[in-house]
Amino acid sequence: MPTEVVHMTNVLRYYGENPELVEKYRQIEKNGKCPFCPDGIIDNEFQIVGKTPDWTLVVSQFPYKGAEVHLFILPKRHVISSTDLMFFEWADWPEILEIAVNKYPLLKKGFGLAMREKTLGGVTLHHLHFHLIVPKANSEGGAEIPVNFGIG
Repeated sequence: MPTEVVHMTNVLRYYGENPELVEKYRQIEKNGKCPFCPDGIIDNEFQIVGKTPDWTLVVSQFPYKGAEVHLFILPKRHVISSTDLMFFEWADWPEILEIAVNKYPLLKKGFGLAMREKTLGGVTLHHLHFHLIVPKANSEGGAEIPVNFGIG
């Protein structure tokens, strides 16, 4: 596990106007445990939607403004970069997406899949994770408001 779990500069840049969320990150930084790792606090802190041998699907505690659905897809193994994933983990990817679509049929209408990598990419936590997001739809079927996903 990295010595730095939280990248506080990025936390403050993205979430500085949300004191509750900033405090949550400060607590993670203080205890030094990665909340996305199985030996972290994931089972107590996140609503788990589904699991495969290599991935865990959870509901975001702090969904982005404009999101109808905001899920995290987390590798069970602590990795920081997508280049650290093994072939068997990527091979398990369709199964975790199938779980997401079955639990949230709204995903069939469309979704965004996003991730940040490392400090330059704008990570807040040093554990690779993917954001699976469905924006709230307007009456025409388009996004009610855009969901902004900062990077860099």
